[in-house]
Amino acid sequence: MGLRADTARPISVVGRAVILVEPCDVVAKVTPLGDSERCATEVALAIHIRNHEGPVAPPLVRGEPGPHHTDGVVLSFWEHRPSDSDGELPGYVAGAAYSQLAPHLQSYGGILPDFRAPIRACQKAVQHDQLSSLRGAASRLVQDELAMLDRLDLAPGDIRHLHGDPHLRNLTQSDGKTLWLDLRAACTGPLEWDLSALPPSAGIETRRQDLLAQLQRLRSACVVVWCASKETPAPVELEAIQVHLERLAEQPAV
Repeated sequence: MGLRADTARPISVVGRAVILVEPCDVVAKVTPLGDSERCATEVALAIHIRNHEGPVAPPLVRGEPGPHHTDGVVLSFWEHRPSDSDGELPGYVAGAAYSQLAPHLQSYGGILPDFRAPIRACQKAVQHDQLSSLRGAASRLVQDELAMLDRLDLAPGDIRHLHGDPHLRNLTQSDGKTLWLDLRAACTGPLEWDLSALPPSAGIETRRQDLLAQLQRLRSACVVVWCASKETPAPVELEAIQVHLERLAEQPAV
């Protein structure tokens, strides 16, 4: 499938390109070759959830979804599910959608990466001073927070399959159905890692409030690194850096 300039327009670009291909009404995700394995896992997991009628925007059903390797990038193709609304969905809708998704995550038979892998990558980026937009006290604060990873108290029974990044912008309502859009960060880890991305209004309870508080801080530190790692952070990313640094500075360390 060719992506001609006159038939394709970007939906978003956050570390990759997400393009709506017109007039065939297909979404193309374009990622670097280094993300090939992650792309393949995202497609396989989404197919599994789709086949069990779970709440996910599905890979292309009118052809081969991929991943396809071409011209130094990896392509995957997805059915376009236009949103019924312009704004973010309420937290309680996200909570209900997550509860519907969770059983399909657990029944997936494939291998998912450990949730700690991207956090360790953030640790290395800060330690090696790879973030030009993060310096001084802010860099030290983030580095101290990321060190918390090695102090987490995790038991084998805590580990399960996770969405990895179930924030409200990864959720849409289309044709009356609530769907998760992005499974690139799917991983194994404690439930609280997913809950750290959801608002309290999602209403999903946990007995490990201490772990949730730690993982909320770790996620904030990671968001700062992910946004600051961009060569030229977009305004929304600069805002996210500021918001999460303020959260880390204002809240007591756990």
